[in-house]
Amino acid sequence: MPWRQVEAMNERVQFVAMRFPPRVIATELRRVRRIQKAMYRSTPFELLVLASALSCSVGPGTRSAAPSLAGDSLVVRTTDTVYRAAVEPSAVWLTLVAILSNGTHDTLWVHPCLQSAPFPPLITLQRLEGDAWRTVWGPFCTRALIMQPPRVLPGQSRVDTLRIWGSFDARTFPQFPPPVPGVYRLVYGDVFRRWYPTQPPPGARNPLGVAVDSTRLISNPFRILED
Repeated sequence: MPWRQVEAMNERVQFVAMRFPPRVIATELRRVRRIQKAMYRSTPFELLVLASALSCSVGPGTRSAAPSLAGDSLVVRTTDTVYRAAVEPSAVWLTLVAILSNGTHDTLWVHPCLQSAPFPPLITLQRLEGDAWRTVWGPFCTRALIMQPPRVLPGQSRVDTLRIWGSFDARTFPQFPPPVPGVYRLVYGDVFRRWYPTQPPPGARNPLGVAVDSTRLISNPFRILED
């Protein structure tokens, strides 16, 4: 797929600060997935993000409904409970869709992994091994500071379509150690409930802001099967 088409899609799926009705959300998710299939071989390192305000169900079947928000809650949910990965001799390809819902009274700042549209979030993938969760995949991030990262207002959500590629070769990054089939969960990182990169208060533990504890940014478990 030509890069102009990739850039056009990235522009379309970046953060939209408004509420969409359920039918629009469902239509947009289907459209993004169709585009992902077309790009499957041409852009293995691209994480495509559709970030929008969401406060409703995203569809039937194995998908999970977007949770209702109450009190001081942060909820990370995947839209499906089962995903299928394309496994090759040397690598794995996978697309996940996650919803970060902000039920707090604070605006959340989601500092991206890459500093260009559509500003994908920093996420890691954990696999259940025995009784413990092990981090098995993390993205390659530029880690450059962006002064005005995407925001999630109180009562709103963002939908992240995450395109994951991982290598079985220990010399290639990002790595994805086999086996692929198993139970997984997502963990968001670099999410802030206070953001002051230019004027941190005296004694601030983090000069960028007050980060949300990663234990509050863990998704539901879901299963990955091998195609």
